Amino acid sequence: MLIGMRRHVVVRWALGTGLAFALLLVAIWRWQAVSQAGQASTPQAQPRAASQPSVAAARIPNRSLGMGLAGVKDWSTEYPFLDLVKSARRWRSKTPLDLDESGWPKGLSPGQTAELYFLTIPDGIETPWRKLVVSYEGQGKISYKSAAQQDLKSSKPGRDIINLDTSKRYAVLFLEASDPRNPIRNIRIVPAEHEAAFLKGGIFNPSWLDRIRVFRTLRFMDWMETNNSTITSWAQRPKLDDVSWAENFHKEKTTHGVPAEAMIQLANQVKADAWFNMPHLADDEYVRQFAKLVKA
Repeated sequence: MLIGMRRHVVVRWALGTGLAFALLLVAIWRWQAVSQAGQASTPQAQPRAASQPSVAAARIPNRSLGMGLAGVKDWSTEYPFLDLVKSARRWRSKTPLDLDESGWPKGLSPGQTAELYFLTIPDGIETPWRKLVVSYEGQGKISYKSAAQQDLKSSKPGRDIINLDTSKRYAVLFLEASDPRNPIRNIRIVPAEHEAAFLKGGIFNPSWLDRIRVFRTLRFMDWMETNNSTITSWAQRPKLDDVSWAENFHKEKTTHGVPAEAMIQLANQVKADAWFNMPHLADDEYVRQFAKLVKA
């Protein structure tokens, strides 16, 4: 009975303390709001436009929060990259494909085809764009399936225009033929409205950048696929010219994840601290080279 009474008292004390703490937080918040309102009414020298933070960064003063970025997947609605191929899942084919070190098919044998699922549209979700530009190098034949509908009149060799039918779930690139002497490669799928930025070297979706500018620290564990990573050496690291940076795109290889160069550029672009998580099997040389790249 005494134990039960003690538990009852402890519970009542915890609830009372929690309520008091909540009321204290509300009081602090109201005091800050009043204080900021008073400061806003006092004329002050306006800073130069170049020194003002972005609208997104201004939402949280001093940016005291950090966030772990979600792993790269074709069904994510974040759309972090301008090139949708960087989020694509691995090639699908009824017979094994002969891929180069970046993950592009070296060619197709007679009767062989390959599919690249580059976008999955979740039910009830509208993509932020409907028109995509596809560019590629090499000789062969490309077509599109399901949600990806090619505009034949606007397309030309090496550059296709496709419209998204968001009533369908998957946007698929269908590789029907590829000349082994000059195989189709370096396929890029970019929203038409961002094509100019991509051609100038842009990597990241500007709308997504605005969403993450509020964070002071970005953790890249899932971007690096650190959990269960089989990377042991620097030579096995992901590269900028890999077909995709999505999770498990190179299941048959040890190379996977987003390249260090892209993660460093992102952290610098949004002025955030970077939290990198080293693969547990990585040797000392891998860690040294990674550190040198970050410092450069």
